[in-house]
Amino acid sequence: MLSNIIHFFRDYSGVIIAASNIVLIIVIIHQARNQKKAIVGIKILSSTKDVSEIPNVLEREEKRPNIIGDALYLVVSNLSDNLASSLKIRYKYKILNKVVGIRNGEYKGCVKLSYLNPKEAARFLFPVYNLLEKNPDIFMEIRKKDESKKIPKKTIKMEFNISVSYSPILGFLRPHRTRDSYYVKWGGINNYRRFKDHPIVLSWNKRDNLYIYKIK
Repeated sequence: MLSNIIHFFRDYSGVIIAASNIVLIIVIIHQARNQKKAIVGIKILSSTKDVSEIPNVLEREEKRPNIIGDALYLVVSNLSDNLASSLKIRYKYKILNKVVGIRNGEYKGCVKLSYLNPKEAARFLFPVYNLLEKNPDIFMEIRKKDESKKIPKKTIKMEFNISVSYSPILGFLRPHRTRDSYYVKWGGINNYRRFKDHPIVLSWNKRDNLYIYKIK
C-alpha cells in the first residue's frame, strides 16, 4: 500500500507540483485583486440633491415652480480609493399592476462606462421615464394656460432592479458586482387630480419587503 502511494507521487509529481502552483497563483491574484477592489455604490436621488448626498428611503420627483428638469436620477459612484473599470450598469423594471395599453410589462437596458476614478460619480436619468417613449398610449397630455404635461392615465406601479458589474479580470472574467432594488410609483390622473402636483414619481428603496436605509 505504502509503495503504491510512493509510486503514484513519483509518477505524477510533476502534475501535482504544477497543479499546486496554479492554485497558489490563483490565491495570490485573488488577494491582490481584493486589495485593489473598488467599492461601487448605487442610489436614486431627486434633482434637488447633490450626488454626494445620502438618499432617503423615499425619494420623489420634486416639482419646483418655474424650474425645468426636475426628475429622479440614478447615481453610480466609486466610493473607494481604487479605480473601477469596465462598468456595465444593467437595469430591469416591470409593471406590477394592470395598466390598459401596456404592450410589454418588462423592460431592460444596459449603460456602459469605461471607468470611474476614485470618489467620482455618474448620474443618469431614472430609466423608468423611458415609458413615455415605449408606451405613449398610457399617457395623456394635459394643458393649462401655457404649460403642458404628459401624465399617466392610471397610476403605474413598478419594481426596479439594477446591478453594476465592474473591474473584471483580464477584461472579461469574474467582474465584481453590486446590486439594488426599488419600488416605484408614477402617479396617474386617476389618483392625483391636481394638475400642479404632476409629475409625481415616487421611489422607495425596498428589498424583500424591507425598507433599506443608506448610511455614510
